[in-house]
Amino acid sequence: MMVAMPSISAANPVTAGIIRVSTDSAEQAQSPENQRDHLSRAGCTVFYEDKISGSAQDGEKRRQSEVWQRLEADIKGNRIHKLLVCEVNRIARRDHLVMGLVDLCDEFGVEFLATTGGTLTAKSAPQWLSVKQQAVFAEYFAREQSDKIKRGQESC
Repeated sequence: MMVAMPSISAANPVTAGIIRVSTDSAEQAQSPENQRDHLSRAGCTVFYEDKISGSAQDGEKRRQSEVWQRLEADIKGNRIHKLLVCEVNRIARRDHLVMGLVDLCDEFGVEFLATTGGTLTAKSAPQWLSVKQQAVFAEYFAREQSDKIKRGQESC
């Protein structure tokens, strides 16, 4: 669900935030309300909120969601000048989705920031490596949690 507050256009680009809902009780500190509050305080006026899993079907459900498609269209349409997310794992739980969004922001000149991890860009090898590591760790922990659930273990 996209919650649009101001009118956005190429003539009036905005600071936007990505919110991804988690159903994992260990991640409830990252509830949509907490993410929205944090991103609002960081200057976001438009939010792209998705309740679709960041890892389901290897991330394809997320990539094909209406929210994700609108986010990509707004980046390509120069309607966003800055994009924020609380943590890289709130983007998606598949590293190819994270890196694809980073590349798109780089291509269209959108400043992309994780409020807990700094600039998300692949403009240099060290910057690419930093983002890639965060994305891979997010995917690893999602896969580990999935494995535990399949084995019937509770998360510690």
